[in-house]
Amino acid sequence: MQSSPYWPFVVLFISMAAVIYMISKLKIHAFIALMVAAMIVGLFSYHIAAMDGVNHLIKSIELPMVEFGNTAGKIAWVIALASVIGTAMLESGAAERMVNAIISLLGEKRAPIALLISGFILSIPIFFDTVFFLMIPLAIALVKKTGKDYLLYILAISGGALVTHCLVPPTPGPLIMAENMKIDLGVTIMAGLALGLIPAWGVYKVAQYRNKKFVLPLRVAGDQSSVTTAVPSLFYSIIPVMLPLVLISMSSVADILMQGTKPNWISFLGNKNVAMTIGTAMALWVWAKQKIIQDLNFGTPAPNRWRSPVSSSSSLLLVVLSEPCWDTVASEQLSKSSPAISASTTYY
Repeated sequence: MQSSPYWPFVVLFISMAAVIYMISKLKIHAFIALMVAAMIVGLFSYHIAAMDGVNHLIKSIELPMVEFGNTAGKIAWVIALASVIGTAMLESGAAERMVNAIISLLGEKRAPIALLISGFILSIPIFFDTVFFLMIPLAIALVKKTGKDYLLYILAISGGALVTHCLVPPTPGPLIMAENMKIDLGVTIMAGLALGLIPAWGVYKVAQYRNKKFVLPLRVAGDQSSVTTAVPSLFYSIIPVMLPLVLISMSSVADILMQGTKPNWISFLGNKNVAMTIGTAMALWVWAKQKIIQDLNFGTPAPNRWRSPVSSSSSLLLVVLSEPCWDTVASEQLSKSSPAISASTTYY
């Protein structure tokens, strides 16, 4: 039965069912569920090439742990720093400042496009769900002012944010794919941004069509608008996002143009870990600067205003890192069934 070309799909189905059951029924944390599922895949996979000479039962336990460590070494630091940048931008008001600037630039009539662009940009350093909840109050405020197009605003926010979340590092999916496929990270960023324009425009057109077909009423009571006592300038707001992207892309462009003669300082600044560290330092500086201004103007803040910017993302980080461990063992089996299937294995 194990030699059947369909056996890998049976193993895949069993492991997916196990993950769903553990999370939905047993209420087990997603990180533990994914790691256990990886072990289940290993137990049902008798021809794993890795770790030859090791007992199969031991291999099914050890290989997920090894792959978890390898994945963490490749992307954990970058994902953690992206979480810090995103949280710092939210707390300092930089994210809100960027959105308002784009809406002011394009005008109220082009508000859906402004929301689409804002979601497209903000979802690069900030996780999709956070971008969504950040921008929903802006959409509600626009609906209260215009009295229409609520569905269009919601779809524009969701579509723009989802495109870059799926295509542009340092979000986990494209980041781990670039690492595993040995693709230059700067090239991945530039290609993701360029290719993302096509589905983003498609999302906008679909949103316009659905908005004409359906009227989504606003069911929010009271004032749900976003309020920030003080926000940084536009320049300081975009620096934490743009600086890492520019540094990493600069290194990639230098590789192409200089053909192996790239200066060491460009390589150093363009390293993803260094570039993200610099962007994080800028984001934290802007955050601290705004907190000082707010404290001087509006009094002493509550003690929890200086909470750790990565505390809320730590659980999500573990889940992100555990998924490749599950996929690595599964892809070993899928590759024996079909090379095309193996090549299309992705991380979410």
